[in-house]
Amino acid sequence: MRFNTRSEIRKYFSHGDQVIVSIDDTVINDAKINLNERDIYYCQNKKAGSRCRDMLGYRCSWVQASSVNWVEKLHLYREF
Repeated sequence: MRFNTRSEIRKYFSHGDQVIVSIDDTVINDAKINLNERDIYYCQNKKAGSRCRDMLGYRCSWVQASSVNWVEKLHLYREF
């Protein structure tokens, strides 16, 4: 299941979850979500954007914005 709004993401994801994210139509299969800051960040090694304080072990981060097309859990989905 794919999500793209801040409220959905904050509801169904936890800080540090491993995710697949599409940023500017680039699909990144190895990323983690940072929910511990005011904004939502996607930490990964492919696209440099806005930096967050906790990069979760990655070199790059990208803030949730209109350039983020969708995000989904990498492994099992959380039960609703």
